[in-house]
Amino acid sequence: MGSEWERKRAEGYKKRLDQRLVELGTPNLFTQQPERAPRVAVADIADGASVSPTQNIVIQKIGDRLAVMSGLQEVGQFSNPHPEIVSAVEKSFGMAKGIVQVFHREASIAEISIC
Repeated sequence: MGSEWERKRAEGYKKRLDQRLVELGTPNLFTQQPERAPRVAVADIADGASVSPTQNIVIQKIGDRLAVMSGLQEVGQFSNPHPEIVSAVEKSFGMAKGIVQVFHREASIAEISIC
């Protein structure tokens, strides 16, 4: 009697397990990856210098200012950086990586995300 009952009920258990597998694979609050937006600051680019979007640059603290470096050449600076950005650069030994998001050629201003 026990083995007959198991055979009859086995299909029902299998269906229930399959539904739970589908539920586990469905994205919900706990399976979504949180996204973090990078900090973006505006830098003044020097006359004659040019940067391009997605270009990697280095942000270096020189004295009281933050300089934008492309290789070994200084191409700009942050005129009034947020204190949070200044402290982040200071914590990383005075240098940080940046990526140019947008370059406005007419105004010589670049929007740089700081990593």
